[in-house]
Amino acid sequence: MTRPPGAFLRAPPVVSLVASLVTGAVASTVPALAVPLQAQSSAGAQGDPIVVELPTSTRALGLGGAFHGGQRESDALFASPGHLTNPTGMEAAFQEWGSGGTLLQMSAGVDWWSGGVALGVRALGYGPSFRGSSDSEEGTRGSGWDGSESGGSGSDGAGPGWLSDDVSELQLAVGYGRVVWGFRMGAVGSVLQFRTGGRDETTGALGLGAARSVGPVVLSASALNLGGGLETPPLAGDVDLADMTPTALSLSREIALGVASRTYPLGPLDMGAAARLSFHEGGTATYGGGLEISYWPIQGRTFTVRVGAREAHDGSNLRWWTAGAGFRGDRLGLDYALMPFEGGTVSHRIGLIFR
Repeated sequence: MTRPPGAFLRAPPVVSLVASLVTGAVASTVPALAVPLQAQSSAGAQGDPIVVELPTSTRALGLGGAFHGGQRESDALFASPGHLTNPTGMEAAFQEWGSGGTLLQMSAGVDWWSGGVALGVRALGYGPSFRGSSDSEEGTRGSGWDGSESGGSGSDGAGPGWLSDDVSELQLAVGYGRVVWGFRMGAVGSVLQFRTGGRDETTGALGLGAARSVGPVVLSASALNLGGGLETPPLAGDVDLADMTPTALSLSREIALGVASRTYPLGPLDMGAAARLSFHEGGTATYGGGLEISYWPIQGRTFTVRVGAREAHDGSNLRWWTAGAGFRGDRLGLDYALMPFEGGTVSHRIGLIFR
């Protein structure tokens, strides 16, 4: 929808506040990325909730982890708050890592208050071997979500004193986005719950983002998982009761930079691309990107294939490539992506879309 001249100048004060918060969050978070959270206990095992580090959408997984944001996707709630200005419809996804873990993700968005609002939930369940518990033969081979030998989230790993029971992680998120002075601005608030061994801990997190079209591409910047983390007590019976040092769980704060191209025709095909560079807690960086090619033999019926490349960091069993496919038929869509590991193991993800 075309806005009348001066419409952005009449935005309420809260929008200006969001814009200043994004700038302040980025400025304050970048220096913190060089060191771990001070709240982490030196005596306890170090880790973080895995659910905030999983691929943010089925389409993004097929593109090497890069979120495109070019189809009004409500899954921007988890990846790029700056793309929440006009989310529509509903999206749901299911991903499985053999018998190690399962993810269920749902999101929905609508236009609201001259912008867009979205709601979402991600529920992850897994056992000790999924995170690489040292008392599990399977865990020592690296069976976490990224195949890491030291834990699925790339942390220092989880020993038997930290985790020897099934775990469930839950993220509930709500976000709002609006165009401000030509920039797409968004903010997302999340509630994160970590439950294991009959105990649970809950904390909050904030995500801020901005995006803007520049010539043939869309640029985005996001500050994700901003929060103080949480602590979970060790499980009695698995550790010396004299040592009840809590285990610190950071939120793996992240600065994510993204770029996505517009869709370009190439004969009977349409082509698009996306890339992402992320700076994580502790000073590490990850990157990925991909290409998608679409073909629509009939108006309103589009078939898409995707290929992606990503960093396969040392100490993990990740393969460097991903792939996916999709179909759009009027208001319905189906996406598929695969996540390969060394040794032939593959994680599959299926997503459903309703516009």
